[in-house]
Amino acid sequence: FHEACHAFTATLLGDDLPRRQGRVTLNPLAHLEPFGTLMLLFAGFGWAKPVQHNPHGLKIRPKTATLLVAAAGPLSNFLSAFLLALPIKLGWAPYINPFGSVSGVDGMNEYVGLFLTGGVYINVILGVFNLIPIPPLDGSWILMGVLPLNLAIRYSQIRPYGFIILFALMWTGMISRI
Repeated sequence: FHEACHAFTATLLGDDLPRRQGRVTLNPLAHLEPFGTLMLLFAGFGWAKPVQHNPHGLKIRPKTATLLVAAAGPLSNFLSAFLLALPIKLGWAPYINPFGSVSGVDGMNEYVGLFLTGGVYINVILGVFNLIPIPPLDGSWILMGVLPLNLAIRYSQIRPYGFIILFALMWTGMISRI
């Protein structure tokens, strides 16, 4: 849903590249990145294929377009968390802490509550994580969209080292494994 929202936002702003690449879809297969998927399975963290977009020639300035497309991902996570939390808040499903013991979960309603609560936690964590301003995370594109042009250009110079910075922060424990 996160990547589809990036694609949908870019398309809404007049960019047809995500549509031509088949990314304006909720089909998860369109968003799988092979190595990121393997990392998710074997290392416990991974990533999807980033949505490409062309911010030039749109209805709005390229910096603003990039900021809006980048913000759509984390916003989709927060929206998902809100929607998943509604049945719990309305009392239709119980809150069950997915980080606690789930051995006592019994009955369909409790399994639904566990699923919803887990989805809320995962989406909030992913939304916050993606706001970290380290490339290639969405937060770096958002930051570049709000920085003055001269600072944005200087900041963009760390882009080739973003994965190294992220892995170093994860390895040192400064960013806990998700």
